[in-house]
Amino acid sequence: MPTITTQTLTAPILATFRDWRLQSVKPATVVRDIGVIQAAVNWARQEQEIDCHFPNVKLPKVGRQPFHVVTEQELERILAHTNNEQLKRAAWIAYETAMRRSEILGFKLTNLDADRQTLYLPDTKTGDGRHVPLSTKAVRLLSEGEFTITPFALSTSWRRARKRAGCVKQIRFHDLRHTAITRAAQRGFSTLELQMVSGHKKMDMLKRYTHISASDVARRLG
Repeated sequence: MPTITTQTLTAPILATFRDWRLQSVKPATVVRDIGVIQAAVNWARQEQEIDCHFPNVKLPKVGRQPFHVVTEQELERILAHTNNEQLKRAAWIAYETAMRRSEILGFKLTNLDADRQTLYLPDTKTGDGRHVPLSTKAVRLLSEGEFTITPFALSTSWRRARKRAGCVKQIRFHDLRHTAITRAAQRGFSTLELQMVSGHKKMDMLKRYTHISASDVARRLG
């Protein structure tokens, strides 16, 4: 196969790659692979001023994987099977705050206000900065310092620990964010308070991340 560069990449070439990968891996993996290629093309164009563009191809459909509300015991079980202290700290921060992986790994100590129990995130997925409310445990964990681990290394360590723990459920690191939002909802937080915790602007996204049952509501009714 000839060498393909960002300038010679075309839609037919990318479609051929997509179909070839689908023969051996799941659609979600193919979507991630194409995302990596797109990031490389964007970097070449924006940072290196190379005349190139990312071709438009149809992505394979990915079934939405159900989210799992993680119990404290499940998290402790997974983390007991790793020596990666940064993973342990990042996981508990996610469990306590509902922060995204990128927000946790990229936070700055200068933006932490321990007295007011808040953390300012100037750059988030929505494009706007936000202040994250923190529990006392989250303040303590964040006060230990900034992270040096990469997102890839953290995800790899998480999967290895999960496998060693023998978890039947494929608990993802991102499930910790869903769990934190759900726990806040179960405590009776208002919609505005939940949006402050999660960082979501739209209600439909917040609903996707909040997993409460009829019995949770019934308990509040008395």
